[in-house]
Amino acid sequence: MLTPDYLDTLPDALVELWQTVEEDILQDLARRIKALDELDPMTPTAAWQAWRLEQTRLVRKDVTATLARYSDRSRDSIRQLLLDAGLETLAADDEIYRAAGLSPSPVQESEPLNNLLNAGYQQTLGTWRNLTATTASTVTGAFETRLDRAWLQVSSGAFDYNTAIRRAVDDLADRMPGVTYPSGHTDTLEVAVRRAVLTGTNQTAARLQLARAEELGCEFVEVTAHEGARPEHALWQGKEFARENADLIGSTASRFTAEEEEFFKRLGVT
Repeated sequence: MLTPDYLDTLPDALVELWQTVEEDILQDLARRIKALDELDPMTPTAAWQAWRLEQTRLVRKDVTATLARYSDRSRDSIRQLLLDAGLETLAADDEIYRAAGLSPSPVQESEPLNNLLNAGYQQTLGTWRNLTATTASTVTGAFETRLDRAWLQVSSGAFDYNTAIRRAVDDLADRMPGVTYPSGHTDTLEVAVRRAVLTGTNQTAARLQLARAEELGCEFVEVTAHEGARPEHALWQGKEFARENADLIGSTASRFTAEEEEFFKRLGVT
C-alpha cells in the first residue's frame, strides 16, 4: 500500500506546475483589465459590449492554449507518477509474498499489471481533460464579472480608472478561479489537481494489488487501518476479506455491508 506520507507529497510536482499556470493566467487577465484605462468611460454601450466580447473570446482562447501547453507536460508527469506509485505499492506487497516463498514477476514483464497501469493513466488523463476544460470556462466567467464591475465603477464616477482596475486585479489574485463543477461547487486549481492525482493513483494502486494477489493465488486480503478515517471507511478498516467471494473473515457477518460492497465494486472486486 501507499503510506500517508508518500501520498501527501505525491501531487507536489504537478501542483507546483499548475501554480505556474495560475500565474500565467493572472498576468494575462490583469493585462486585459488594465486595457480599460485606454477606453473612454463614456464609450457607447454597444462599443463597450463589442470590446468586452472580443476580450472574453481572447481570454478563453488564451487560457485554453495555456492549459493545453501545460497539459502536455502534465501528461508525462502523470504517467511517471502512476508508474512510480505502482512500483512502490507492489514493492511492499512483494516483500510479503517472497517471505511466504512466492515469486512475484517484475511489473514490466506482467501484461495484466501493465494493462492496469495504462488503464489508470487513461482514466486519470480523462479527469485531467475535464479539469482543464472546466478551468477555461470558470476563468472566463470570472474575468467577465471583474471586467463588468470595474467598468461600472468607472462609468458611474464612483472610482477612477486606477482604483477600479487595481481592485479588479487584486480580487482575481485573491480568489484565482479554478474549477467549477456541475454541482456549482468551486475548487482552486491546487485542490482540483491534488484530488485528481490522488484519486487516480489510489485506485490504480489498489487494482494492482488485487491483480498481484490473483496472479499469486492469494485468496485473502487484509485491509489496513488508520486513525481519523471517514465514517464510511471506518466500517471496513482493519478487517480481512476473502477476495473471491467477499465473505468477511472472523466476523458473524457473512456478507459486506452496502457501503463495503460499493467500495470493493469500485475496485473491481465482485
